Amino acid sequence: MKRILLLVLVTYFYFQVSEAQMIDYKNGLGFRKTFLDYNTFQNRKFDAFREYANGMELFGQRQMSKNLLLVVPIGILATTDSTIENKIDPTFTLGGQAQYHFLKQSSWISPYFVGGINAAIPKLKDFYLSVPLGVGVNFIFHPQVSLQWQTDYRLPVVNGASHLQHSLGIMYRLGVSKHQEVRNDTLINMIKDADGDGIADDVDLCPSQAGTKEFSGCPDTDQDGVADKDDRCPETAGVKKLQGCPDTDSDGIADADDECPNEKGTKEYKGCPPPDADKDGITDKDDHCPDLAGTIKTQGCPDRDNDGIADKDDRCPDQPGIKSRGGCPEEKIVDSDGDGIADKDDKCPDVKGVKSNQGCPEPEKMTDSDGDGIPDKDDKCPDVKGVKSNNGCPEPEKMIDRDSDGIPDKDDKCPDVKGVKSNNGCPEPEKMIDSDGDGIADKDDNCPDVKGVKSNKGCPEPEKKVEKPAVKDSDGDGITDDKDQCPDKAGLFEMAGCPDSDGDGVSDKDDDCPEQAGVKSNHGCPEMKKTEKKEEKKEMPMVKDSDGDGLVDDKDDCPYAAGLLRFNGCPDSDGDGVSDKVDKCPKEAGPATNYGCPEIEKKDLEILDYAMRAVQFDLSRSTLREESFAILDKIASLMQKYPSYNLIISGHTDNTGSEALNQDLSQRRARVCMDYLLSRGVSAKRLSATGYGSRQPIADNKTDTGKFLNRRTEFNLVISR
Repeated sequence: MKRILLLVLVTYFYFQVSEAQMIDYKNGLGFRKTFLDYNTFQNRKFDAFREYANGMELFGQRQMSKNLLLVVPIGILATTDSTIENKIDPTFTLGGQAQYHFLKQSSWISPYFVGGINAAIPKLKDFYLSVPLGVGVNFIFHPQVSLQWQTDYRLPVVNGASHLQHSLGIMYRLGVSKHQEVRNDTLINMIKDADGDGIADDVDLCPSQAGTKEFSGCPDTDQDGVADKDDRCPETAGVKKLQGCPDTDSDGIADADDECPNEKGTKEYKGCPPPDADKDGITDKDDHCPDLAGTIKTQGCPDRDNDGIADKDDRCPDQPGIKSRGGCPEEKIVDSDGDGIADKDDKCPDVKGVKSNQGCPEPEKMTDSDGDGIPDKDDKCPDVKGVKSNNGCPEPEKMIDRDSDGIPDKDDKCPDVKGVKSNNGCPEPEKMIDSDGDGIADKDDNCPDVKGVKSNKGCPEPEKKVEKPAVKDSDGDGITDDKDQCPDKAGLFEMAGCPDSDGDGVSDKDDDCPEQAGVKSNHGCPEMKKTEKKEEKKEMPMVKDSDGDGLVDDKDDCPYAAGLLRFNGCPDSDGDGVSDKVDKCPKEAGPATNYGCPEIEKKDLEILDYAMRAVQFDLSRSTLREESFAILDKIASLMQKYPSYNLIISGHTDNTGSEALNQDLSQRRARVCMDYLLSRGVSAKRLSATGYGSRQPIADNKTDTGKFLNRRTEFNLVISR
């Protein structure tokens, strides 16, 4: 009995060791007999084995991973023609296959899937290509020797026909297992496993602690891939390069040695980041201005004008300049008339002249009002730039000047409004306001809030100002009282404004049974059957209709406000086709796509877009520049035009300086705009101001243009909720 038990134990342990050794044999060679079956698949003949093609293959294999093997078979097939006895046509084959062993390999059996590609070359002339897909199984009766059966379906890709191929062979694994040398000793001493982890004490590096094969019998308590015997922090998962200790901030310094475990630091500062008092991203030891936030370009010092010269070294800190002038702008020679004489030395800076006359024209050529180079005495159009060929007048097709401001329409950005040359034909900025967008400045417009015509001083033409008197619609059913037979009750158009509560086509005013569908011939009551005696008309129980719109309260979505049947009893005060119940602007007509509110006109959207650039501040300050007032006044006018909208003001900066300073500056700038609009009568309830610092750029901060675009104030009208 003891011998039998010992034999069972030895056999069991042997096959367990064999299983563990399988992965150590990476390469193998094999031989197999092959059978090609064309009949079973195509003709359903299961007994025609004599018509099978048969052959043999030599194959090599490589263990790619625990479950995946790569197999390369080379073989020869001999096909037999059933009509000519013993005729052999040799075919050479070459292929590549992958075997996936989908179950954990046991000690004696391993099933698998197979797939790949196979080429066949009959008589070394023709060429056939197919894709094999199938299954197989290895019977492992020794760690290095196994018996293999495989069946696969061959799908033709180039020439050939679909068929099955069966193979039976033997495979031998090459190499020597690292466990093989100690197997015999292990078998002899297998009961000597003090910690019971399945690893014999004589090969167990931690014989008194249960461990794993991966760590030669030693445990890994925190499962971080470092055995406890080599782990400085065996109870806490860490990284191998730090001997198993954690590194929370990933700065390469173990938490146990890191005085700032949650911040990336350096060994020099015991895991803490280098000190940076002004929080500008430049450490104090490299910062020439450690108490003031600056830029890398200026070695940590501030640079208000972004000219690359630190404020402490900049003689003009608020003006971009050059290093050679101590940060001040390069001195430019201004020559307005282009006569080669600087304005500072030119007594006639706006008229081309000669040096001998201190920049003024020669006396006889002195007067040239339009600056076209043709003296007024020879110029038939002395106030309009022209050409010599047309006696100082513009070319005929370029003469049009609708606003008579002396600037031809082709050069005039405001051709219908008198302007000045310095502003491209538009009025001076403070005179540019045109609230109604009719091309006539408010200062010259007698109707600044209504589009008009120049001939009527900005007011509409007289015939267009006449408005028809409003026709009353008391019940709000869309039918005016003069055409409504029931002006106090909301009704239907087809009923001349009267309701039809029972929907029988007879209006309630003519219906003796208004709550019961009937026929017109019986005054809206149901017809009685001829066999029945006509009963006296019973009074119907009173059904409540609080708002009197023809819909009883239990079917009325707005029981206390007279409305329309198509809106389930709710009114549509502004007549825009959106019931007041869902209309966010019930007193202003607008499309349903905009919640019943009027859509913002394109020209007004353009004003808001223009304001993003037009609203300007003093450099690094929240003080509005004077030229910003005109556009803010226009925005105040828009708030009057769209009373159902609120205004969201958003301040933004570029990335120069610290984020805290940028956030504060953007908030102050947005608030200043809001305060200005409040001073123009806009309700505080309709305004909000938020600063976003540099967190929402719209361009690349690496360029001056990008930074300019990012320094902006946005104005967005949104529907009041």
